[in-house]
Amino acid sequence: MLSIHKILSPVIVAIISLLFASCEELIDIEPENVAETHKFFKTEEDAYSIKSGMYNTFIELVEQRYVLGECRGNLVQPGPGAFRYGDIMEVFNHNISPDNRFTDWEIYYKNINLANDALEHLHRIKDSDVDLEDKFLYGFILEAIWMRCFCYFELVRNFGAVHISLSQIWIRKRI
Repeated sequence: MLSIHKILSPVIVAIISLLFASCEELIDIEPENVAETHKFFKTEEDAYSIKSGMYNTFIELVEQRYVLGECRGNLVQPGPGAFRYGDIMEVFNHNISPDNRFTDWEIYYKNINLANDALEHLHRIKDSDVDLEDKFLYGFILEAIWMRCFCYFELVRNFGAVHISLSQIWIRKRI
C-alpha cells in the first residue's frame, strides 16, 4: 500500500521545480552596484575620464619619486623637520627597512593596471558611433603606453627585476 508521503513528495518536488523554472527572470537580475566594462568606453567623455584617472593616479608617484630619486641620491639635504619622518631618514641614511612606505610597489602597479585597462578598452570608442578624431584617440593610447613604460622603468631602476605583464600583447593586437 502506498503512503500519502510517497505520492506527494515527487509531486511537491515537481511543482517546486516548475515554479523555479518559470521564475528565472525574477532570479536573474543584473547587479545595480557593479560596474560592467562592456557599458564603459563608449563616448568621448569616457576617453577623457580615462585619461584624467590615469594622471590623477600618476600624481601619487611624485613624493615617492622625489624621495627615491633626490633623497637617495644625496642631491638634497634633510632639514631640521625631516628627522620626524623615519621613512625619509632611512632613505637618506641608506638603511631602508622592508616596511618603509617608499618601498611599496602598489602605486606603480596601480598606474600600470589603469594603463592596461585603457589600452584594452579604448578601441571601443573608435568602434562606436562617436566622432572622436584618430589623433586624439591615438594620443590617449600613446600616453597610456608611456605611463606604463615609465612605471616599469621606475620599478626596475628602484627595485631591480620586476614582473612585467601584458608588455607587448596589446601593441601587437591593436597597432
